[in-house]
Amino acid sequence: MSNQALAAREEQDRKEAEARDKDNGWVKVFVAWIPMGIISFVVCALMMLGMFWIEHGTLNIGIDITSPFAA
Repeated sequence: MSNQALAAREEQDRKEAEARDKDNGWVKVFVAWIPMGIISFVVCALMMLGMFWIEHGTLNIGIDITSPFAA
């Protein structure tokens, strides 16, 4: 192979290596977890609201909470 062909091949290899290394960042992984975090928060909030509704029979959070077991 000639020196020109070797230089072109080396340049191509360098570009491919840069493209591979650029894909290994942590930002892409972190950003991918943001929607899952939001979904998890919403599901947990709905579970808490459901437990409140089961206990009190209403979703009105402004009512006084009284215990039927209180003396």
